[in-house]
Amino acid sequence: MIEVWKIQKALYELYGSGSICLANAHVFCTGLEADFACITKAGYGYEFEIKRSYADFKNDFKKGDYALDVEAMAAGDYTKNIKRTKHDVITQGGGKQNYFSFCFDSKALAEKCLPEVPAKYGVIYAYETISRIYERPEDHQPPYRWASYAHVQHMRMPEKIHDNKMDWKHIAFRVGMSYKSKVFTRLKWPEVPAPRPSWMNPAAKINEV
Repeated sequence: MIEVWKIQKALYELYGSGSICLANAHVFCTGLEADFACITKAGYGYEFEIKRSYADFKNDFKKGDYALDVEAMAAGDYTKNIKRTKHDVITQGGGKQNYFSFCFDSKALAEKCLPEVPAKYGVIYAYETISRIYERPEDHQPPYRWASYAHVQHMRMPEKIHDNKMDWKHIAFRVGMSYKSKVFTRLKWPEVPAPRPSWMNPAAKINEV
């Protein structure tokens, strides 16, 4: 299987020109992290969900949360709620992303999942190539090393889900909050033991007597 970071790099090479690109960030207000996201200068959002197995693809349609039933609320009943999955929100235009695509780590997996992908979603597959990297590229002589590179190919282009552009204030806020949470969760604070009061120290009590 192709590593996720290699697929993210390949998506960046395809969509990164002139766009804001983010990996593993909360951007589109669906409550879940986007594997890869692009926001164009015009304010349109592209989300890419990377899948490396059929089971992972199926589980993605189970992710979501509960929301109050609007019809029940209109009738004055605020106790009923309904299950909304992430893709219910996206396909109904409730998310900020204008385009959504699944990116699979192989063409075979993409072909297997294609019939179950919603009609407006794009389908992309990744593949790897291996190249020789010379230490002296000018003369193509040893020593050299082998390196693998991931590339992506569209199997089906995504269709626009809605025409609402993203507000730049919203973009800045979401990006800032996403990376702020990542920074603080990854920081390893030094464990400094707090000083104990003298009355908690048995030795101090003995000395005081």
